[in-house]
Amino acid sequence: MKRLYWQLGGFLLLLFLPFFLVDYLWKNVFFLIFAIVWFSLISTILFKLVGNPLKDLANFVEEVQQEIPLKNRLITKREDIYGGIAKTVEMINGNHTKRFNSLRGRIEEIEALLTSMAEGVIATDITGRISLMNPVAIELLDLFSQQAEGEFPHKVFPHSELGDLFHQVYVKGYRVQKEIVWQGKKERVLELHLAPIKDELDNETKGVVAVIDDITKLRRLETMRKDFVANVSHELKTPLTSINGFAETLLDGAVTDPETAHKFLSIIKQESLRLSHLLDDLLELSRLESGKGELKKHNLDLVKIIEQIIVTAEVRLKEKEMEISQDIQVTSIKGDEN
Repeated sequence: MKRLYWQLGGFLLLLFLPFFLVDYLWKNVFFLIFAIVWFSLISTILFKLVGNPLKDLANFVEEVQQEIPLKNRLITKREDIYGGIAKTVEMINGNHTKRFNSLRGRIEEIEALLTSMAEGVIATDITGRISLMNPVAIELLDLFSQQAEGEFPHKVFPHSELGDLFHQVYVKGYRVQKEIVWQGKKERVLELHLAPIKDELDNETKGVVAVIDDITKLRRLETMRKDFVANVSHELKTPLTSINGFAETLLDGAVTDPETAHKFLSIIKQESLRLSHLLDDLLELSRLESGKGELKKHNLDLVKIIEQIIVTAEVRLKEKEMEISQDIQVTSIKGDEN
């Protein structure tokens, strides 16, 4: 900087010194010619000494701005103010490049993570507009990324409470977990986890992020499990009721009639075996689900099987004052008897 000041001072001295030496020319017509020539000479020298480095510096900054490989760095080797500015620009550019590459690497990692996630992710920015959606979220909600990004959630999801949930979390700043039924191309049961994006410095909400999990299969399996438990309970209750009914009949005096006692005891034994078969069925079902079991199919006498079922239900039918008749067209089928 001092060198520049000395240069400018020297130029000013050279610029005006001749006029003190040629004072006698003030009244001479040659003064005008001398002034024009002198100022032209000084301007040329000044341009070469100051303009050329400025031009080189401007070209250098432009190359940095356009990310052109900096092959000619002669200006950075200068020891004057121009070289100092060029060195500073080069250092800033180097730091900027390192930070940009680091940031780009982190962005690529985040994008890879979001793409590989099994859950859907939606994020909004400080204005409340959607700024990010991963492919799973787009698929679950039957959207295109162009439809959603840059729009408010309540416009993207006009027929769902999802838009209101984003607004609540953004305004109130607390987490929300909710299960909704999404009516899209396919009806889905979605579990939503919404949380505010907080600024570490002032703790203000800068946006909202939502994680969406498709739990349709889980809810379907829960329903199947409940139905299965209800069916098993019914199936277990049926033979137990028969055994209890026939045992009570025997205790009430039917045991003295050999023919009746034999018939009822045979039914009790049959129902006991049926209970055993039900337990075996549960084990077999478990093996079938794991792919280790198989149905034992062979030709069955359907009439005989139906007659056994009617005999088993005879006591309960009488209690309900009901009768059952059979009209079987097909007498033989292939299947698993149990």
